[in-house]
Amino acid sequence: MKITPPTLKKIITNLLAVIDVEGLSDEVVAQRVGDIIKVGQERGDFVEIGSRKTYLQYPASFFLSYMIPDHGVPVEIRLNPDLRYTVIIVKCRSRIRDYSPLFPKLKDPVNMDGYGNLRQFKKLDKSSLELAKKELEHLVATI
Repeated sequence: MKITPPTLKKIITNLLAVIDVEGLSDEVVAQRVGDIIKVGQERGDFVEIGSRKTYLQYPASFFLSYMIPDHGVPVEIRLNPDLRYTVIIVKCRSRIRDYSPLFPKLKDPVNMDGYGNLRQFKKLDKSSLELAKKELEHLVATI
């Protein structure tokens, strides 16, 4: 699926609505690991809440992945309370201001998915879903 800025804006708006309607916060995300939340009637989109091990000495990071069946994850929020950071990953046909290629030392083909969308990220210096929401709201307002 080719993700244009207007499409990305709609996807982020859907993700923000899920966060609000479900009352998600840092604490709630940790309690709801494994949950899958359906997003409207669009294509069967859903948000998955999960966790991944990071390093051996740190328990886990948490993620909220917006999933489009058969097309992947166009937006993901990763929260790491132990290492105190948040990462927002987006895919879009266009470069997003203030976002970096996911693999900055490699050429663009590595940073693209199978549809030609660029994988881009922004790291925030605090592990906070509220901070991630503010960043996504800013992104919606500026793309």
